[in-house]
Order: sequence, then structure tokens, then C-alpha cells
Amino acid sequence: MSFLQSKNMQYILVLLTTIAVISSIYLWSLGEDTQDVRRAKYGDTTVIQYTGYFEDDRIFDTNVELIAGSPDYPKSSTFTERDVYEPLTVTIGEGRFLPDFEMAIIDMAPGETKTITIPAERGYGLDNNDLIVEINITEYYDIYEQMTVQEFNQIYGDDYNTSADGPPVNMTFQHWVYGWDLVVVNVTTDRLVTIRNKAVEGLVEAFPWDTHILYVDEAINEIKLQHSPSVNDVLKKQYDNVYHFTPGWPEKPHKEGPGIVIDVTIDTFTINYNREVTGDTLMFDLTLLSIEK
Repeated sequence: MSFLQSKNMQYILVLLTTIAVISSIYLWSLGEDTQDVRRAKYGDTTVIQYTGYFEDDRIFDTNVELIAGSPDYPKSSTFTERDVYEPLTVTIGEGRFLPDFEMAIIDMAPGETKTITIPAERGYGLDNNDLIVEINITEYYDIYEQMTVQEFNQIYGDDYNTSADGPPVNMTFQHWVYGWDLVVVNVTTDRLVTIRNKAVEGLVEAFPWDTHILYVDEAINEIKLQHSPSVNDVLKKQYDNVYHFTPGWPEKPHKEGPGIVIDVTIDTFTINYNREVTGDTLMFDLTLLSIEK
């Protein structure tokens, strides 16, 4: 080997050694940085921001005020804005929230964001089919209607000084669903109450959709009305008549609410009284703000 070749080889060896040293120092520094970053583990109390949404991007819940108040983010039918928006404290493994939600925070570092998917079976469960009801678009009521004192008191007992003998004759009440006046015309000794529904043709504002009384026919003792709902109309819980269409009414009405119209045909419409988050795959964007302990 010539002197020049020997010198070149020395230069190459020195260069390779230098590269190796620099690489080792760099990798060591990365390791040091990684070790300095605290990551969430089981049992830690963490503080997070989150946004929950369906696969079609409709948001059903968030604690981020900017997202909640912006029309740029589509919202689900039952989404409700809060009075106060603040970060959520989650102790991993405590069980206050969905298990997959809590476990997803493990190994996250403050400032990191993660998107997770939770199938219905691991979220809020599947829909209860008993809480999905089909309603006729057209309804009929008797003008003169008869019921027991017990049935009357179950519906209207809060509106008068309830008596086992029944309501006073000629006393006027408001129909608990549609709001028209009804008057007590007779109470028999065997405790049967006869009422007269004083409905009037026209629009009845009882639901989120329009309902029209088409006719009131004394000759056939009949009131005919027609509903005009749309898909995604929400029958909210704060209205007493939310229970009108629920399974078991009036004996044991389902009182969870709200109900969401999920289908409309020429003759019927369907209301789902399950919570909107049941029966669906849920998505969450999680941002870890801090690890408290």
C-alpha cells in the first residue's frame, strides 16, 4: 500500500469514527429527552379536552367551547351547549367513564392528541328495540270520551283537588297532549268519567312538527288529526307530551326521552327513545393537558 493510500485510509477511519461518535451522542440525547417526558399510566389523574362524534362527523358532546359554539362543526340532534366549558378530570381505571375512553389516555404525554374509535358494544350498548315505536301519521279521538276515575286522576289529578269520587262536573281541563279544552260532563256512581273534547279545526302546536286537526265531526263523535314530522325532529323530555307515544303509555310510560324521529313514511313515522349515543360507533378526539398525580 502506498503512502497516499495509507493516508486516505486513515482519513476514512477518522471520519467514520467521528460520525459514529456524533451519532451516539445524538441518539443518547434523544433518549434523555424521551426519559424526561412524563406519560400517563394506569391510576394517574389526568386533565383532558375531548370531542365525541359519530362516524358522519356529527358532534354529540365536547368540552371545547370553540367547537361547541361554532356552526362549522355539525352537531347531533340532541347536542346541547353548556353554560360552562372546562377540562375534564379523568383518573385512569376509576371507571367513571367508558373503559376504552379511560384506557386510551395511557401512554399519552401532555400536549398529545389521539383519536379513538369505540364500537357500540363497548360504548353505550345497542338500541333497545322496545324503545323504538311506530306511530300512525293520522290519529283519531272521540269527542265524548269515557274513562275510570282512576284513569282520569292518573292524567289530570295534578290539576284539581283529587277525589276518589272523580272531578267536578262542568270543570274544564286542558288536554294533556294537544292542549285543547275538555270539560267533564258526567261522573257516574260506579266512578266512570265522561269528558267532551272541545277541539277546533286547525293547527295544534303540541310537538316539534306541525299537527293539524282536519275535522271535528259531532255526527260520528270523531276528531281526526294528522302529524307532519320530519326525520331528526326531537321530542324533548321537558315536554309532558313526550310520553304520549312512548311504550307502555299510559300505564307505565317510558320516561327517559328525548325521542328522535328516525323514519317517516306516508302512513307512519318512527320515534327512537333510546339515547342517541346507543347503537352507534363513537369517535373521540382526546388531548391530554396535564397529569396531576
